[in-house]
Amino acid sequence: MNKAQLIDIEMKKIESLITDGQYEIALVALQAAQAKHPNDLTTQVNALGFLIDIGSGLGDQTMIRKAIDAGTDSLKRPIPEELKGLLPYWLGNGYLELFAIALKSNEIPRLLCSSPEIQNAKKFLRMAIATADSVDSEIQVRIHTNYANLLDNLGRRVEALLEYDKAINIDKNHLMARGNQGMALKAMAPLCGPYEIPTYVKAYQTLVSVNNDPDSNHLLDARARAIFQECAEMIEKGINNPDVLNMSTVHQRYDDSSMSEFERFYVSYCSEKSLFMNFHFVDCNCEASIVDPVFISHYGPLSDQKAAHELFKSFNQMKEDYMSARLMLVESQYRREDLDSISMRTLIADTYDYSAFNIYIAYLKAAFKQAYGILDKIAVFVNKRYGIGLCDRRIAFDAEPGDRSVWVDESGNPREKIVQANNIYLHALYDISSDFRNGTLLNVKVIRNALVHRKLTVQNPPTSKLSRAIGKESILYEDLLSETESLLQLVKAALIYLIAAVDRDISHQKKKHGDARGTFTLGNGQYLD
Repeated sequence: MNKAQLIDIEMKKIESLITDGQYEIALVALQAAQAKHPNDLTTQVNALGFLIDIGSGLGDQTMIRKAIDAGTDSLKRPIPEELKGLLPYWLGNGYLELFAIALKSNEIPRLLCSSPEIQNAKKFLRMAIATADSVDSEIQVRIHTNYANLLDNLGRRVEALLEYDKAINIDKNHLMARGNQGMALKAMAPLCGPYEIPTYVKAYQTLVSVNNDPDSNHLLDARARAIFQECAEMIEKGINNPDVLNMSTVHQRYDDSSMSEFERFYVSYCSEKSLFMNFHFVDCNCEASIVDPVFISHYGPLSDQKAAHELFKSFNQMKEDYMSARLMLVESQYRREDLDSISMRTLIADTYDYSAFNIYIAYLKAAFKQAYGILDKIAVFVNKRYGIGLCDRRIAFDAEPGDRSVWVDESGNPREKIVQANNIYLHALYDISSDFRNGTLLNVKVIRNALVHRKLTVQNPPTSKLSRAIGKESILYEDLLSETESLLQLVKAALIYLIAAVDRDISHQKKKHGDARGTFTLGNGQYLD
C-alpha cells in the first residue's frame, strides 16, 4: 500500500468520526494526520473541510473562521487541478456553518440574504460549481445540494429545485440530495394551486423512500433522518388519506401528434430547458407542464375593478414579454428555408473574422434584451406595491444603491419597506438583485449594455480557433446562447417569486380583513381572431 492510499484511509476514518458526531476524537485524529503529513497538500486541503465540520459540531466559530482564512489564502496560490473545486466547496460550507451558528444565537440581520456569511457562501459554492469537473461525483452532488439548500433558504425555490435535479442527475440514489429535494417540494406545494396535493404527495413519497432506504442509517446522520421524518409526518397529517399519499405522480406524456413541426420543436426545447412558467414540478413531460397558467392575484374591494385590471394588465405585459422572449430564443435555434431566404434579403458585411450577423443571431439577441427588460418591470411593480416612492422612469432592477434602486438606499442598506414586508419571496427578488450588485451577474449586465447601447458581435469560429478571450462588445455564439437560456430561467423564477410574494401579502391581508374584500375572477381572452 503506497502513501497516497494510506492517507486516503486516514481521511475516511476522520470523516466517519465526524459523521458519527465524535468531534473531539476526530480533531485529535486530524491533528495527528497533519503532523504526520505536513507537506501533503491533499491532507492540508481536506483538513480545512474537516475543521469546518468539527467546528460546526462543537459550535466553535473561531475554529471555522481560522479554516476559512487558511482556505482563502490557499486560493491565492497555485493549487493542483484536482483540488480547485474542493477548496471553494469547503469555504462555502464554512460560511454556511457560521451562519447556522449565528442563527441559533439570533445574531442574523432582519433581511436574511443581506448576511455577509450568506453572500460569501453563495460566492464560493458558485465557484465550486464552476470548477466541479475537477472533483469526484460525490463531491459534485454535495456542491449542487448545498447550493440548492442555500437557495431554498433564501426563498429562491424554483432555482433550488433545478439544482437538486442537477445533483440527482449525477447520482439518482444520493439520499441527502433526494431528502432535501423532498423538503423543497413541501415548501413549494402551497403555491402550486391545482397541483398542491400532487406536489405534497411527491414530497412525501420522496422523504419516506429516503428514510426507508437500507443505507440511510450509515449515509445520513440522525439529525437529517429526524428532519425528513418530521416533514413526512406533517404531510401525512395534513392530507390524512393513505390512498392519496400512495397515488402515482407519473402522468401520461403530452400528445404532440396534432402539433406542427415547429410547435413540436418549441415544446420540446422549452420543456428540456425548463422554460414553461407553471408549478408542475412533479412531472415535466405532461400536458400540464407545457403551458404557462400561473398568474398574479388581487385582493381588494370588489367595487374597485380598475385597480385589479391595472394590476392584471401590468402582469399581462410581463408574461407577454416572457412569452415573446422565449419564442425568439426558440426561433434562433430552428433553421428554416423561409427564414434563411428572409435573412439573405438584407445586406450584411462579412468582416472575415468569424463574426456572425443574421436573422437567427438577431432573434437570439432580441430574446436576451426582451428577457432582461422584464426585470425592470418587476422593479417598477415592487416600487408601486410596496410604496418605495421612487420615480418609475428611473428605476432599474440592477441599479446600484441610490434613487434608481428599489432594493437598496444611497448608503447601500436594504430599503426599510422591503425589510418590513417580512416576505421571503420578495426577499428572494432582493437576493437576485444583489447578484447584479456583487458582480455575480456582471457578465449578464455587460451583454445587455452592449446590445442596447453599443454593439455585440457574436463570434462563431471553428473549434481550432476557439478562444474565450472575448471583449465587452464580443461574445462566442455558444456563450450567448447559454447566457440567454440562463437569463430566461432566472426571469421565469423571478416572475414566480413575484406571484408568490403577492400571494403571501394577500394571505396576511385575509387574516386581517377576512373575505370582506374579495378576489377577482379572470377571463382568458387573447383576441387572436
